Amino acid sequence: EAWVRAAPNQGASQNVTVPGGERYQISRVGRMWQGFISQEGSPPDEILKPATSESEDRLVHLAYVVDGKTARLFEDGVQIGERTISRKRYEGRLPPVSIIGASLDGFCHFRGTLDEIRISKTALYVKDFAPDRRLKRKADTLALYHCDEGTGNKLVDSSGNGYHGKIEG
Repeated sequence: EAWVRAAPNQGASQNVTVPGGERYQISRVGRMWQGFISQEGSPPDEILKPATSESEDRLVHLAYVVDGKTARLFEDGVQIGERTISRKRYEGRLPPVSIIGASLDGFCHFRGTLDEIRISKTALYVKDFAPDRRLKRKADTLALYHCDEGTGNKLVDSSGNGYHGKIEG
């Protein structure tokens, strides 16, 4: 999940979160947010396209939640899409190479602002909720980025798990 602001008038696909291996991803295609799951090196096979989503040049909270049976996409705490899936939920550690803001092949860079990113190993939401503006560490948090370091190229993981990152671009 993350707080994001997409730059206006971006028609190409933009990836928000792409952990390596089994990929759980939120993308923006045109003005529509969507979530999908795929294996590394394969095209997506579980796509969730919401019925509505018109967030344009505004800060929005997005959560893509997979519980092993169902994938749900939430925008500002309101469920905007749901799909039955056949994949297992990822419950392990973050893979050695994880990318936030682009695809593994270097394409589909996110254009806009990424803020408050949390990656969890369990499904946090199954129904509508009120998102916290500043995300907090929970028991099943794998990584938590506040994106407020101010200077430098280090992205600090505030989960206590040591998944610090490097800011590029």
